[in-house]
Amino acid sequence: MSPFVQGLLAGYGIAIPVGGIAVLIVDAALRRGFRRSFFAAAGAATADLICAVGVALAGGVGAQAMPPAADALRSVFVIGLGARMLLRS
Repeated sequence: MSPFVQGLLAGYGIAIPVGGIAVLIVDAALRRGFRRSFFAAAGAATADLICAVGVALAGGVGAQAMPPAADALRSVFVIGLGARMLLRS
């Protein structure tokens, strides 16, 4: 399975379950009608889009920054893990 399809399935797994905002939008639809619930859903979708774009951009920047610092980060991790094990024993 391609990484794109895996990411798509993971995204659907996170987005499909009904959360608190979806319950509020359904409540708005039942109490105030379609128009208000439509705009509430559009606002929630816009907020999700802005968050997703921000995460994608930050992930791209982080992925480009990792290769030069990978050895240093690996060394810090191994030293930290060793110190933790030493302190626990």
